[in-house]
Amino acid sequence: MSTAYVVVALATAEVSMSWLIFPAGFKSAGAIGLALGLLGVPLVGTAAAIGLILFFVCAAYTRIRVSDYSSTFYLGPASSSPPPSPRWRSAWPRTTERVCGRSHCRQRRHSPGVVPLLGGMTNRPAMHVLRTPDDRFDDLPGYPFDPHYAEIDAGDGHGTTLRAHYVDESTGQPSGETVLLLHGEPTWSYLWRNVIPPLVAAGHRCVAPDLVGFGRSDKPADRFDYTYQSHLDWLRRLVFDVLDLDDITLVCHDWGGLLGLRLLAEHPGRFRRVVATNTMLPAGDQDMGPFFLFWLQSSQRSNPFSVGEVVTRNHRSGKEIDPRVLAAYDAPFPGEPYLQGARQFPLLVPISPQDEAAGPNRDAWAVLERLEIPFLCAYGELDPVSRVHGEEMAERIPGAKGQPHVTIPGAGHFVQEDQPGPLTQAIADFIEGRP
Repeated sequence: MSTAYVVVALATAEVSMSWLIFPAGFKSAGAIGLALGLLGVPLVGTAAAIGLILFFVCAAYTRIRVSDYSSTFYLGPASSSPPPSPRWRSAWPRTTERVCGRSHCRQRRHSPGVVPLLGGMTNRPAMHVLRTPDDRFDDLPGYPFDPHYAEIDAGDGHGTTLRAHYVDESTGQPSGETVLLLHGEPTWSYLWRNVIPPLVAAGHRCVAPDLVGFGRSDKPADRFDYTYQSHLDWLRRLVFDVLDLDDITLVCHDWGGLLGLRLLAEHPGRFRRVVATNTMLPAGDQDMGPFFLFWLQSSQRSNPFSVGEVVTRNHRSGKEIDPRVLAAYDAPFPGEPYLQGARQFPLLVPISPQDEAAGPNRDAWAVLERLEIPFLCAYGELDPVSRVHGEEMAERIPGAKGQPHVTIPGAGHFVQEDQPGPLTQAIADFIEGRP
């Protein structure tokens, strides 16, 4: 009797450890529980039943991501309890109905009458999607661009679509160059408002998307819907599947680089040249430094979370930013539910070799270290995090050798806000000098 109880306890402990730390071990843990249960005489029937249950439950949840738990276990907004872990969500399939109102879209979920034990199970419900009201973008200073939208697959397994916004500006005398401007955390395409007009005046087409969760793009309300891979998939669907951009000059900032450089490595034939500004491609084997750790904590504990305040804290030009500009940075985020993408981004940066994006980023570096595409680094002199990574890129990427890399004086992390003129000139000169 006691032996069987010990065996069941050990199997349960094994499953619990795998559940919390090693999701890839779910099936093996369940199998161990089954095997040990079969040996658990005299309670063979009970132990085996428990083992079988553990096996099927764990197998159903094998695909849960490690990053889904890191934020719950280690960090969370000080003003509220952490979001519920996705392991407690219903795993059963549901039919959905998309309902869009003036300020948001949501999915009505209807559970079927019969729940299958095996097959067709998913570890998450349909995505709940928010949409910032259009009137919050009225009369933003220095942002006269017409909105453009595309519907892309959310990838939640329920047929949910996301409306992605992008700026698309060009002139009547095109140069034939397409400049893809990717913003980062926690800004949106408003960051590029002073960079776009001079490039368009030079004849270049400028495309500046709002990443999902930012700007005028739709915003999943559950932060666990935001993963490194989902951001890549959403951006790929917009830029390649919908817009079919080619011969691209990539200009990437902050998380725009963590995503854009991955796309570059996976689709090098789509790109003509690259300008990296205050960005990096971490693979979990680098020292991120104390400033990043401060940002990691601040991004989770700040209440309220203000994008304008983040821009202000990192402002280095010595000139005061117009309060209307700071309010414009906050325009897409009327409340905490709209901020889940911004809250989650810092937690997705690979800071250890075990992070889910660490391996794919190492694979991307293996490509970048052979890439001959012209590659320019234009970094802010006073940025506390990214400049050292710019030096690393200049050394490791063949296409960066011998390029006129720029360190922009009087610029911190948000170069586009501190010194938009020198950055724009560096981009324009690089396009003209590297046909």
